[in-house]
Amino acid sequence: MLNFFYSLAQFVRPYRYWLIALIGLFLVFVVIGVMEDSARPSVYLTLGLAGMLWCGLLFASGQLFLNVPPPVNSSMGFFARIRRKLSRGFYYLLALMMLISTLMLLSTSFRLFSV
Repeated sequence: MLNFFYSLAQFVRPYRYWLIALIGLFLVFVVIGVMEDSARPSVYLTLGLAGMLWCGLLFASGQLFLNVPPPVNSSMGFFARIRRKLSRGFYYLLALMMLISTLMLLSTSFRLFSV
């Protein structure tokens, strides 16, 4: 699982400034949607919120998993192996939270666009 997130981070790395620009563009859509006077939710607001959340999640996963420590090898000392396992365990926890966030955002996107 960590290898997948590391490869995703390597893929997203050259596009991180484009993702920031897209977040800004979707923020403009949100502002337009909020300023619109109507009783029902605006298409701009829905598109802006979903796009901003997806780009933010992709940007965050690209930044978090760039420095994943390599797996433990047998030539390392006892405390170095423990330290490496703890740091990889922390990254596994982050990967699990990122996976849960992705599933929640996928569910939210389906609900937003089905209305």
